Amino acid sequence: MGPVNNDKEMAAKATRLVPTNIITEKTTGIGNGTADLSIVIGGMLMALGCFIGVMSASMMVFSQFEEALNAGSSRLQAFGMYELTFLTMAVLGPILSTISFKLITGISVSVALQMYLQSFILTFVSAQYVSIFTIWLGRIGLLFNLPMALVQTLASGAMVPAELLPIPYHIFASILPIPFTYQSYMSIFSGINKANIIGYDGRLIIMGLISAAIAYGIVNIRKFHKHVNANVS
Repeated sequence: MGPVNNDKEMAAKATRLVPTNIITEKTTGIGNGTADLSIVIGGMLMALGCFIGVMSASMMVFSQFEEALNAGSSRLQAFGMYELTFLTMAVLGPILSTISFKLITGISVSVALQMYLQSFILTFVSAQYVSIFTIWLGRIGLLFNLPMALVQTLASGAMVPAELLPIPYHIFASILPIPFTYQSYMSIFSGINKANIIGYDGRLIIMGLISAAIAYGIVNIRKFHKHVNANVS
């Protein structure tokens, strides 16, 4: 009975946090009490952790990509191995964070599995975003990827109500991955607008495919040095 009761309590608190639309509807705030805050911060940290994880790993994976090229692999083969590495991270990475969240909050196995699925999608899609700047600029790409992570923290509406943010943040919320996953988390917790989750996931997948296509385009036009970690062609 424990997980079921906790799910109901979290649903009641998260209900106040879920807008119908991440751009146009208002976020009413976190309510009164630390439990409300834990839902908001916990969901945000889960989503941000997925993005930061692939961003941190991107340079090591990119080095492996360059090594594959130097070893004689074609650009397509090297990019395929690059993507396979991130796919493995997307499968394994969210497991620990989801288990930790379940142990801390007492959510049911069903809710935890839904969170894991959202985290898996976010992790792999985030890898595509990060790859654009990493493959294009190498280590210098971090100067673009890190601000992108920070912008998404605000654009999601978790820290500041969305209606208080400048218009550029609304645009960021419609083209970057974390805001969609954060809203999916809140819908899972509250049970409200769960039908929108399919739409969020669909947009994430489409944006991920577009980002992957851009990254692969850069792979085919950029000149890579023979020495590993030579970052600017």
